[in-house]
Amino acid sequence: MIVVIHNISRKPKNKWEITPKQFKDILNELTEEDEIHFDDARIGVYNYAYPILEKLKHKPKLVIFVVLHWADGFIPDKEHYSKFMTWDQLKELYNKGFEIGSHSVTHSNLTFLSKSQLRRELARSKKVITEKMGVGCIVNKLAYPYGVYNKQVVDMAKARYCRAYILNEIKDLSEIIKSKDFIIPRKLIINSNID
Repeated sequence: MIVVIHNISRKPKNKWEITPKQFKDILNELTEEDEIHFDDARIGVYNYAYPILEKLKHKPKLVIFVVLHWADGFIPDKEHYSKFMTWDQLKELYNKGFEIGSHSVTHSNLTFLSKSQLRRELARSKKVITEKMGVGCIVNKLAYPYGVYNKQVVDMAKARYCRAYILNEIKDLSEIIKSKDFIIPRKLIINSNID
């Protein structure tokens, strides 16, 4: 199973943030074969998830998906409910065993973009994140913003990445046969205590 978490906070402000206790409860349900994806590279992953995970003897696979512009400080107002990790913090987590993936340049709905805009979102995010992370980091995973995709998005992801992820379940099983490594479902974790 792959679960997706956006942020961890002691005082969640919206459904995208869970508490450290909720995070621990989720960890109790996972095995080393499972994965936790942290979309957006928010600071709560560094401040709360990392210290909890460091104490575990056996941990699931861990991937942080970075939105390039947000990591560089270009953050839309609606995303200001938390801060984001710095490149130094991301490097530290990478060196502790977290994988780093791309969540695009701007977190746009990729299905609405022209071919050239889509190419830029996918190619530039991979290139710049790899450069900023430094030696040894290979960005080969993509989390589609909002979990949405279409044929053009999948085809372009195939040209640049080894795997790409959606949210929740696949509706058309024939899609799996054609593009199984590029429409991998993930279970979205939200805080059901907040509307």
